Amino acid sequence: GAVRYFMNYLALHLASHGFTVVALEHPGSNVDALSREEGAILPAEEFVERPRDVSFILDRLADLNQHSFFLRDRLRMDSITFVGHSLGGYTGLVLAGGKVDPIALTDFCTTLEVGASSPAEWFQCAATEAQLPPESLADARITQLVLMNPVAGQLFGNEGLRPVKLPTLVVTSTSDGIASVSDQQLGPFNQLAGPRSLVAIIGGTHLSVGDPENINPALTQVPFMPEHPASETAPLRTYLNGLVLSFAMQQTRQANRYQPFLSAEYAAQFSTQELPLRFSDRLPNSVNRWLATRDRLANRLTPTLKSLASLMHLELIEAQHRLANLRQDTIAQLPIHPIDLAARISPPPHGPFQTANQQLNREFDRPAKSPQSAPHSAD
Repeated sequence: GAVRYFMNYLALHLASHGFTVVALEHPGSNVDALSREEGAILPAEEFVERPRDVSFILDRLADLNQHSFFLRDRLRMDSITFVGHSLGGYTGLVLAGGKVDPIALTDFCTTLEVGASSPAEWFQCAATEAQLPPESLADARITQLVLMNPVAGQLFGNEGLRPVKLPTLVVTSTSDGIASVSDQQLGPFNQLAGPRSLVAIIGGTHLSVGDPENINPALTQVPFMPEHPASETAPLRTYLNGLVLSFAMQQTRQANRYQPFLSAEYAAQFSTQELPLRFSDRLPNSVNRWLATRDRLANRLTPTLKSLASLMHLELIEAQHRLANLRQDTIAQLPIHPIDLAARISPPPHGPFQTANQQLNREFDRPAKSPQSAPHSAD
């Protein structure tokens, strides 16, 4: 349901740093196709045509690189970073060698219940009617992936993403009402065999990463996917500009210079009260335990009960994080430092230990050295 201007701000930013940027639009599943009344909301053939669309464009670029008077030998066809959002995330995974598992997908879709699943789960079930070609849809010219709110879910089964060994950056939003983080992204992230990183937008929605001036207004009015105002997502877009630029730069001679921006410290600089950001190269142990528990329950509960159990477990994890943050905030807001409080309630020292204790107190009273600041801009 999107158009090629969906991430216009990111395309302009990358181009301003000298990258060749191509923003493509899939005619079979763009906003025009979505508004048609006839046929399914997502045609089954799109699961094949979308990867082919990308390879078609790369073929045209290769022709320009070889024959164009202005662009001859100007395009680096051996190092291409693919950026895909939502169903574009699926597209990127297939182009990187991911293999759709039609048997696992069919088994999942036959037990799907209305009202107990996210829209992305219904979208992916359209692939059960797709005529998947015997040959691979992978394109070796793509060498890196950036997947934002990807639709992956059950499309690849439990093993279909093992062949994906490209460096991959996954951006997920915890309040995504379309492609639920728990159903669509966490399990597939763990399958990736190559270098990988995960950025979590706490409270982010399905369209939070989009360009506010180029998002289909009809999509922002859907009841189950309320969106943040543009003022709240502005710091996020600034962060994504620096993040994706630094990731793309890893294929250049300036890789080391931009490596510090692929870090938790850089993400923290753009965290806000409305949209905190987290960066990691692995899932927290608590989330991995939850995923393992959910898999064990998969064959024992109905889909409705599985959804309730998953929701309750995620709420428990969130409560644990909130409790830890509350404890830290409480200590930080105490009128006196905890070490000073201990000194006040303890009896005064006597004898030979008094001098040493006074020296220790002076060490605690000395201003702490400020840590080396993280980089402030990927520009």
